[in-house]
Amino acid sequence: MINSKSLRILTSRRFIENKAVSEIIATLLLIFLTIAAGIIVYAYVMGFIGGSEPSSQPTQSVISVDSFCASTYLLCNSDGYSIVIRNSGSSTVPAGTFQLYFSDLGSGKTASTICQLPSGLSSGNTFTCPSSSGATLPASLSASQGNEISVHIVGPDGSATASSSKIMSSSTYFVPITITNSQLTPTQDDLQQLINVDFADYKSYLASDVGNVRFYNTSNFIANNELPAWLENYTGGTGGASSATSSSVWLSLVGTIIPASSSTTVYMVFDPVVAEFDGVYWGEAPQLSSTYGEYDNGARVFLYYSVAPSTTTGWTLNDVAGVTASAPSGSYFHTQDSFYANSANGDYLYTQIPGLSTNEIITFWTYTTGLGNVYFLANSAGKGQMARLDSRGGGDWAGLAATTTWTSWNAPSSGLHESANTWYKYDIVLNGATATAYIGANTNNLGILGTSANSLSIANDGNYLGIIGDALGATYISYWNGLIIRLLPRNGVSPSVSFGALS
Repeated sequence: MINSKSLRILTSRRFIENKAVSEIIATLLLIFLTIAAGIIVYAYVMGFIGGSEPSSQPTQSVISVDSFCASTYLLCNSDGYSIVIRNSGSSTVPAGTFQLYFSDLGSGKTASTICQLPSGLSSGNTFTCPSSSGATLPASLSASQGNEISVHIVGPDGSATASSSKIMSSSTYFVPITITNSQLTPTQDDLQQLINVDFADYKSYLASDVGNVRFYNTSNFIANNELPAWLENYTGGTGGASSATSSSVWLSLVGTIIPASSSTTVYMVFDPVVAEFDGVYWGEAPQLSSTYGEYDNGARVFLYYSVAPSTTTGWTLNDVAGVTASAPSGSYFHTQDSFYANSANGDYLYTQIPGLSTNEIITFWTYTTGLGNVYFLANSAGKGQMARLDSRGGGDWAGLAATTTWTSWNAPSSGLHESANTWYKYDIVLNGATATAYIGANTNNLGILGTSANSLSIANDGNYLGIIGDALGATYISYWNGLIIRLLPRNGVSPSVSFGALS
């Protein structure tokens, strides 16, 4: 029989034994957990760095967005959105599905859709989403005009990029204009392209002075894509520019090079009729504004632009009074924007034009009260060897010795092709090593060349252009009005222009 003391001893011994077993089990569990954790960490690290085995994942491509247009009224190339995606990396983007994730940055609403890339997109090439016509922004986005939305794009191989755009207004109307380069060489960057617009066709969308027009180089009508344009003149209609049947607009294709035998599309956009010329991207010749020169942006469109100038800044004068208010009427620009030279005194004035090259057209307007004076290009201040143009010689060119100063030329005495007391437009076309003068009486259209005069082979390193009296003793006065320099199109052939339908 076990007494109480023996029972206590036995129970205590069992407790000690049980406790020892528990400690052993706990130790074993801890060891097992440590081993398991090590295995998990090892697996994670090896999975992250790829272990010693080469990765089976393909090289990820690099994509970017050239342009992103968004609209609730199918104003993006007849779609509700248009995204031009470029492969900007070196690896080909594989065919497959592009995931498009839209987000309204104001309301926070989101939506997604897909776009199919039918075949691989090689390096440098672009692909436009959507791939079908008439596609709209996802309805769940609940986008409205003026809202800014972002799009996050994920390519078939996981490559990604993002962009944002404002929703175009339903009142935004535009006309696509196709400009075609028929030459076998690309056009120059910043080519000045003449566009003849029949504004009367769009009168319902125009302010009376067409101040609400803007031009863009893509269908994404944001400030970064706007092109400078200058309204030179307009004719026809009932008076205002909006009813004119023929209007000359000069468009600077800055940042746009049209490849050989190819076309590009620009867009003439009509903002609300309350919009006005901004004098930066959209302007007009100074004489067209109610306040002279109010919206003149010619300096933004052409390589060099001066209305004569209206001040003597940038000009060197020798016995020349400078700007005169007594210039005859009928000049291209304002009559007060005219310089003059007196033949009896051998007066001259000139300006330096840095970067004058061999593929440009220099245009200016002149008027003489008698036999006329000499207009010249030269390669140094005070003298030159480039070329000269004498109104008494009908625009014939003659060589000028390097040692001859501007006040001692021997002007030609025959071949007069000009009349006294008449404004003439001169175009000096610099084409390679040849300069050719074109003369037109009362020609007030910048893009129309007059009658060709003789040409002269030149070593074109000159940066000076000016006017000089011939110092023959008679008091003949010559006036000079306006100076515009633009690029000579490839082979002298301007790209052709065609208008699409109003959208």
